[in-house]
Amino acid sequence: MNLIQLNKPLSMSSLEIAELTGKQHKDVLYDIRNMFEHLEISTAEFSAMYKAQNNQFYEYFELNEEYTLTVTSGYSVIQRNKLIKQWQSMRNALDTLRYRKDDKVAQIEAMALIHKFLSPKDKQRTYPFMNANKLVNKITSLLFGMNTTIHKKDMTLPMLERRTHVLNDFVKLFEMEFSYDRIKALLFEKYLHKTLLREVA
Repeated sequence: MNLIQLNKPLSMSSLEIAELTGKQHKDVLYDIRNMFEHLEISTAEFSAMYKAQNNQFYEYFELNEEYTLTVTSGYSVIQRNKLIKQWQSMRNALDTLRYRKDDKVAQIEAMALIHKFLSPKDKQRTYPFMNANKLVNKITSLLFGMNTTIHKKDMTLPMLERRTHVLNDFVKLFEMEFSYDRIKALLFEKYLHKTLLREVA
């Protein structure tokens, strides 16, 4: 857990702003540069580069809450509301991790949300534990005969109930200090090969 910098201020990248608002990233970049120009602030402190799937490097910006809400002040009510809700969720998730609120499952969910909004550079450095939700979603989807992985928000109630069992097993194995690859193998064995998982029982 310590690989997520809990004392580091929260930020949101221009890539995430584009995703949340449905705008083109190039348009978000234009808005950010325009904002900094009016505020007479250098962009250098907030600028970084990320490697895209085409192996090319492109610029993006990391903004704090103040600048995120400032640059999107002219966006639609629906777009701004999505951003405000996301910032609230991020603050709640960070509090869960900082103060060890709730149980381990809730902490994993909080880590997944914070991880989503890490900078591209920080995401590359995080522990594979961050893939917990992705693995749990995949196993749950396979259990219900899905050819593609279903995200938690799109799961039915029976799927969510089964997902909770899989996630609880992940937590138990993680606390026993199994590696991510070992956890993955054991969970696949238990849920997809119908054999007992003695390590968890």
